[in-house]
Amino acid sequence: MTEREFIKQLTPELQRMGWWGKKVFVDSAGKAEVVQEGSPWRLKTIYRTNVMSAYNAARYKQQYENADSRPYWMYIAVMDAKTRPQHAVLHGRVFRFDDPIWDTIYPSNSFNCRCRVRALTEAQIKARGLTVESSKGRLKQVMQEVAIDKRTGEIIQRPAWQYTAPDGRTMTPSPGWNYNPGRAAFQPDLERYDYDLARQYVEGMLTGPAFARAWNKWEVRVAQIRAETPGIADDAIREMLKHEAVPASFWPVAILSAADRQLLGTQTQVARLSDWTLAKQAVSRSKQGFKVDTYWRVQPTIETAITVLKNYKPTGTEVYLFYGEGNGVYVAVLKPTKNQATGADELYLDSFRKSSNYELARLRTKLEVLR
Repeated sequence: MTEREFIKQLTPELQRMGWWGKKVFVDSAGKAEVVQEGSPWRLKTIYRTNVMSAYNAARYKQQYENADSRPYWMYIAVMDAKTRPQHAVLHGRVFRFDDPIWDTIYPSNSFNCRCRVRALTEAQIKARGLTVESSKGRLKQVMQEVAIDKRTGEIIQRPAWQYTAPDGRTMTPSPGWNYNPGRAAFQPDLERYDYDLARQYVEGMLTGPAFARAWNKWEVRVAQIRAETPGIADDAIREMLKHEAVPASFWPVAILSAADRQLLGTQTQVARLSDWTLAKQAVSRSKQGFKVDTYWRVQPTIETAITVLKNYKPTGTEVYLFYGEGNGVYVAVLKPTKNQATGADELYLDSFRKSSNYELARLRTKLEVLR
């Protein structure tokens, strides 16, 4: 889809949702302010950012798989009049591919970021007289301002990683970009792993920094939207984020046993969480006190589900798995599907939320009971 087609297709949808043009909002002091919501310029930013994020995700996968022969990565900024000073701080700096800095500053690092990474061999490093740096002692966590609530004047802050160069200059990715989009999109083929090994990988991934930064990206973005547009409905926020999510990017969140695969009627052992679903969860689950570490509960919810229900919908089937009791009931909603290119079974986490015995009892009377 071209940029022009993207704008032409999305504009009427945003107009229908009421998120378009200029609107007047009043803050807590009674001061009125004109705010520009949807616009062709903003849609261009979303389109170009998604294109660059997809490009960098593919580059990361390619460079990572070729790291044995090209283990040194150089950060490249465009270095023209539009280059952000903080991005220029990293221009020409070289780190090993496995340096922790790439979890934070692998491009893109902001909206409309044009930076990229070049992979180099040992011979190229020596021939060019380049210095391979280490980020050890140069990365620290800081509190970053992400938005100002227009109604209350509250400054909203979130933790972010900041790099300090040897010359004292610093670089902190823009709010919501303090993670590696390429690594988020790149995952090993867990279908080839045995159950225990795959399960260990998922547990480590869900409790690691990369997933935390991906969640933080959406948490920050939702906070920004709510601060910039007080009173905006959740549906309108989701409509905005739908076109900002990285296509084909997902996180494995659970591994299914052979018995669970048979119960659900699927051949895949991996339950995936798409970037788009993660964005939706950030909108609605914040009201339930969900944090990034809540997602480790997906695995035990599936493994020890006390009740499993199947829902037949026009768009496909959904499986509800309930775990816990009293005030600690959780439900994972899984959606079996097929890969359009290969025809292979796939399984996606469509929703994960706190539930109740009441909802469980109500759905048992409406849906097919598998367990």
